[in-house]
Amino acid sequence: MAAKSGMRYRTKNRDALVAYLQSREGEHVTVNEIHDHFRQAGSSMGLATIYRQLEQLVGEGHMRKYVVDSGSAACFEYVGARQGHARFIHCKCEKCGRILHID
Repeated sequence: MAAKSGMRYRTKNRDALVAYLQSREGEHVTVNEIHDHFRQAGSSMGLATIYRQLEQLVGEGHMRKYVVDSGSAACFEYVGARQGHARFIHCKCEKCGRILHID
């Protein structure tokens, strides 16, 4: 099946990634957390594939990408059908590094 303008090829990796992200909808996840999940599940999905798919999902409006500071990894949030522009304040715990969002 060829990709049409604006459409992406559906691959097993993309389908698996989207299913995982949908199960974590509304939560913040990092690329390393995603990679660890798939590695523990026995998948050989690589970091480059995860980065590429996440950036595509951000571009399509299915994900939000947050960069809190230059010393932290970006985190991603699957928004799926909630694509509206909700207003959040993002805070980073200086002790544990956890990202919190407050309505």
